[in-house]
Order: sequence, then C-alpha cells, then structure tokens
Amino acid sequence: MNQEPQYITYLSVDEMFSVNECQKILNETDLEDPQESFYLVTDLENPTPAQTPKVRYLKKTENNAWIGTRIEELILANNPETYNFDISIVDELHLLEWTENYYFDMHYDIGPGIASTRKISFMVFLNDRKDYTGGELTFHLLQHSSKQKIPDDMGLLLFFSSYKPFKSEPVTNGKRYVLVGWVHGNHFS
Repeated sequence: MNQEPQYITYLSVDEMFSVNECQKILNETDLEDPQESFYLVTDLENPTPAQTPKVRYLKKTENNAWIGTRIEELILANNPETYNFDISIVDELHLLEWTENYYFDMHYDIGPGIASTRKISFMVFLNDRKDYTGGELTFHLLQHSSKQKIPDDMGLLLFFSSYKPFKSEPVTNGKRYVLVGWVHGNHFS
C-alpha cells in the first residue's frame, strides 16, 4: 500500500485489479445505457459547472459481487489505522466514462442529502494511460495552497476521505474509465 508522505491525503494499492479483471469490470457494465446526472458537490469558493462524465451503475449480481467485496475488505481492514471513521456500508459502484473535454472541477464528495454520510471515497482506474490524454486527478492541499497530482495506473485503487477537495482535469483525447464509490457511515460529529 502506498501512502503520501508526511500526512495522509490518499492511500493507493497498485494492481488491485489485473488487466483482465479491469476488462471484465468494463464488460459487466452496460456501456450503452449511461445516466446523465451525477451527484457532485461543487463549491470551494466560487463554484463552476463541470462537464460531467457519463455514469453507469454497476448493479451487484452474483457475477460481479467480487468487485465490491475486494474493495470493501481492503478499506475496512485499513480504516482503523488510517482514518478510524465510523463506517458501515459501501454504496453501489458507478462506472464513469470520460470523453474529450469532460472534467470535474474542484469539489468534495461529501455534501448534503445522500452525500452527507460519505466517509471514504474510492476509485479504480480501469484502462491504460495510453488510451487517453489529460484527465489527471489532483488534490488541493489547503496547508500548502498547492495541488498534488495522483497516480492513475490501470488497476490501481485509490481511496481518500470524502471531505478532501479534488478535481479531474479535462480529458483531451480518447476515453478514460474509472470505477467509483463511497463508504458510508454515521454523520461526522
């Protein structure tokens, strides 16, 4: 497991899913039926609209339950040492398809409504960096007024607290596929 030095912004696991498993995840998802809406908490100081990706829900079945189980087991095992959040369930998984000019501006994953119980956000990068350009993920480091670029290798699992501000730069060519989800728990107090 990789951890950013000095303080925890994110944790990552290289090759959490193999190339074949990433392809299997893509095959398990109905790529022909995208949802156009996605609950995104924008803001920081001056919110700007995002050109959001296409979203597909990966409904849990007998054939794909292993995906969420693997992610959940790893996050639950590492939570006591990293965040020590009161967490309970992993939300359903979403596949995001990023095409040219799609991006998320700086935002948080935690917010009002259903997003108010998000504690840990996670992502799995499902295709090779050669398949697209742009789309870099960055965290805003408030302590340093700077941004931190995040690795996005195929099969890598990235997880972080849902109150960390981050953004995804526009994809400039090709398609980028990312599996995302959230671990929920009681509201922060």
